[in-house]
Amino acid sequence: MGVPQKNHLNIGLGEYRRLGKKNRVRKNLKELYKNYLNLLKENNIIPKETKTRHPRGGTLPVKPLKKTYSDRVLLVGDAAGFINPVSGEGIYYALVSGEMAAKVAAEAIENNDTSEQFLSTYQRLCENDFGRDIKLLVKSTKQWEKQDTRFLKIMSQDKKLAEMLFTIITGQKSIYELRWSLIKRYLYASLKYSLKSKNH
Repeated sequence: MGVPQKNHLNIGLGEYRRLGKKNRVRKNLKELYKNYLNLLKENNIIPKETKTRHPRGGTLPVKPLKKTYSDRVLLVGDAAGFINPVSGEGIYYALVSGEMAAKVAAEAIENNDTSEQFLSTYQRLCENDFGRDIKLLVKSTKQWEKQDTRFLKIMSQDKKLAEMLFTIITGQKSIYELRWSLIKRYLYASLKYSLKSKNH
């Protein structure tokens, strides 16, 4: 994932890791990151003379907190766990949840009531707006994790499926709205991949 800036690029790499999974081979993300940058240079995606700074990393939440409000407190964006668990992107959810939090906070001040009960409206607003999408994305990551190699192979051989997933990952389309089209396309692409594999 790359984020263009004025005079530089912010290029990121991530790994989906579940707590308690000790049997998985730990990957050296710094080494993978270095290889990824070299690949981008070799394919002329970024200039060959691009200089890199010391890479920094962190942990991102993979699903929303069960409770994002308390007396006089509203959590927004990453703090509330509002991120796309597939891509790690969270700017959209941060902006939307921030706007909703501001609206509820203004109403709370107007009514002179900053209690947990009054502020609970905020969580309902978030759930109604983008909550279903995040829940579906969380479920999807659990499935993809089980057969990630096969899934990537299927996606690489079906342009339409790849395009659909790209629009979801980048936040252009809602996974909830596309869920049936996505399931049908995945089943079709999966069958096509299985038949092709048997013939080789």
